[in-house]
Order: sequence, then C-alpha cells, then structure tokens
Amino acid sequence: METFFRGVSEKTFSQTTAGPISKIGPLKKLTTYTLMILRLTESVFSSESLKEGLKTFFQKHHPQETSLFAPALHSQGSSTRVAVTSAKDLGTTTCLITSYNHPLGNPTNNFEREEDSAKDMKIWEAALATSAAPFYLPPFEKKETNTQYVDGAVYANCPAEVAYAEVEKLWPDKGASLDYLISLGTGDQKAKDTEAPTLVNLGFFVSIRAMFQRQMESKSHWSKFEQQTAPAHIRSRLHRLDPPLKGEHVELYDYEKLQELHDVATEWTRSTAASQIQELADTLIANLFFFEPDDTEASHSPVVPPRHLSDPSYTVLAGSIRCRLSHGSPQLEKLLGEMVEGFYYAQISSDNTAEVGRVQNWAKVEHPLGQVRLLDVMVSESQHSGHDVKKFRLPFTFVVKKQHSMFQGLAIKLKRSEKKIAISGFPSTIDDLQRRSKMKWLQ
Repeated sequence: METFFRGVSEKTFSQTTAGPISKIGPLKKLTTYTLMILRLTESVFSSESLKEGLKTFFQKHHPQETSLFAPALHSQGSSTRVAVTSAKDLGTTTCLITSYNHPLGNPTNNFEREEDSAKDMKIWEAALATSAAPFYLPPFEKKETNTQYVDGAVYANCPAEVAYAEVEKLWPDKGASLDYLISLGTGDQKAKDTEAPTLVNLGFFVSIRAMFQRQMESKSHWSKFEQQTAPAHIRSRLHRLDPPLKGEHVELYDYEKLQELHDVATEWTRSTAASQIQELADTLIANLFFFEPDDTEASHSPVVPPRHLSDPSYTVLAGSIRCRLSHGSPQLEKLLGEMVEGFYYAQISSDNTAEVGRVQNWAKVEHPLGQVRLLDVMVSESQHSGHDVKKFRLPFTFVVKKQHSMFQGLAIKLKRSEKKIAISGFPSTIDDLQRRSKMKWLQ
C-alpha cells in the first residue's frame, strides 16, 4: 500500500495543469488560477494518473470484485459495513456511499447505496469520489448516474461524528452500544492558510472553497466531537492516533515529503505512542467477541439451577460467547490458542468501559463440561451449502435478580496483559440484553 501510495502521489502531483510543479513560479500559478476561473480547467492537478493508478491497483488485487457495494456481490449478514464520505452538487449536498442498508423506517437524505450492480461504485471510483479535494483535484463524475462527487472533507474531514451517527441509525432505539471508535489523523501540525489566491474567490469556486477551508483543521473537529458533541457515556470509548509533525507545514500535494512523514510516524509509533497503540489493539481484539442469546433452549446451554428457573424474581438469559472471525480460520485458531487466556464475568456499577479495569470480583467463565481448552469449545453447525463447520461457542447464562441496577460485564483476558477488557456490547443491563436479543437487525 505504501509503495502504491508513493508512486501514485508522485504521478498525480508532480505535474499541474500549467506544467511541472517544480518549475511553477508566480506567473504560472496565476496562469493556472486564471484557467480555473475561465472554466478552462477544473483544478490545479489532473486526476488521470490517480484514476489509472487506482484502477490498476484494485483490479490487480480484486480481479473478481470490481463492484464494491452492489448487493449481488455482498450479503448483509457476512460483508463488512463500509461507509465512504463524499459530497455532491459541488460540495453542497453531503453524501455517504455505503455497502449496507439502513433499517426500514429510518431514512436519511445523505444515504446512498446503488441496488443496480451495473451502476454501482467500483472500488477505484469510490476512492476517486472521496479523494477529489476541491481546487486541487477535479470532481469525480459517475457517468452511469450522471453524478459528480467531491471529497467528503468538505463536511467531514474528521468523520468520527459521521461514524457515530451511523451507529445510531443502523441500530436505532439503543439496539446496540458503541464499543469502540478510533480516529486516525494525518499528522498534528501547525495550521496554514490555503494558498488559493483571492482570484479563486471569484466564480463558482467561492462557496466550495469556503466550505473546504472551514473543514481542513481536523484536530479541532475531533476535540469538539470528543468533548462536546458525543454523549458523555461514550467518551471513554473514543480514541485518536495523530502523530505530531515537526518543521514546515506539509501541503496536500507535498509528495516529496512522504519519506520524512514515514520516518516521523514510524518513530512515534515505536516510542511515544507504543503503549497506547498496544492498548487499542487489545481493545479491538476484545471486541471481536460478543454474546448471542439462544433462540431456543439449546443443548449446549449450561445448566441453570432449578430454583432460579422457577423463581419469578430472577431473570435468566442463556446464550454463548462468539467470535467475529471466520469459523475454522487460521486467525481464529491463533487467537484462541495463543493469545486469549480466558473469559470472565462480573457485575459493574457503571456502563463506562473505563470502570471495567477497576473491577476486582471477576469470575472465570467455565464450560459446563468443566475445564475445556478454548480451541476445543467448538460446536458443529450446518451451513447453507450443506457442509458442517465448527463454530466457536462458549456457553454462558445470566442469572440476575429482577429490578437489579448493576450492569452485567463479560470480559476477556489476553495472555500478554493483566487487564480484563469488556467484549462487544458490554457492560450492559440485563434488561437491555433481553431487549437486544429480540432485535433481528442485530443477527
């Protein structure tokens, strides 16, 4: 990816519409801007090299998957949900190009997913649509739909708030809680005014340039979201990685500084940010696991004490801990065999994940059959193809006094860490767990 990025950046940004960038002086800059105002060119740089580079790269690595989002190639139950920020109508209409649908009854006017595979976004097209930085690169035009797209940075240069809003739309009515949100910055550096001259304030550039300028400082947008916009109960689940850059301001087109940026970021990740990155990686691993209630009383469910079954003052919810990794994959085997020490249960006073690390009364989750290796906690299930596959299922049953105010916690302990880290969906009340178990959208 880095080799590709370096190559396509040099080809795209080494030549402007007025000539080689290394030879541009005030006169040629003025020539470029004049051509833009006269509508003889749309941008400082051409997107042809970027377009050809993206097409070649993605067709090489995904020869059978040229269409990115069409439902004919993706099933809702198995494909990763992807949202690409862009904008239409010269940046005045926000737009999300997505690989998923929203639940019925929850429409949104900035949601876009093409059901016709012939008109669907190719991978390289989605990349162009979200890279068309106004003034620098021309809008991307999707000929099949006669639609022009520009960079989503005009309204979401730091798209963390957009991502959280999508969680709320995909799982309405608190159908799921945010587990984790990480924002990857492009370098924390001293801000610099855009070099677009006063001339560009003329013509159709004025509104889009103003909008683009407002959005360029992503650090302040992240701070506002983290400290003001985001609900208080999720703020401990928000994280940002943004290496500080030294020296002069790095422009969008400064491809000659890529090695310098690489060296600075590499040193930062190995030193200052090493422990933070390790902690975030552990949290991501923990959130690969989730709890799924049983549809019916399954044979692999643990035995619940009879007095609790007949006692109306108790709430009983049986299910199993599962993993999002592919069944039977080498990654799943490595995770269970080499990295995970075990799973634990506790009752917690708060739904704040920061509280999980301070809990002392964790009880290890054991298999009903006794001490069983995690690699052996597999249940054979039939696939649509008729073949049986082994799926990770660690049975667990919540038995909680009704009207209980404590939050339920399921957590994982990795061999490389002493911490207990909440798995996906936890901490949660027993009432929320029961309510979510009835929401088919989650399955």
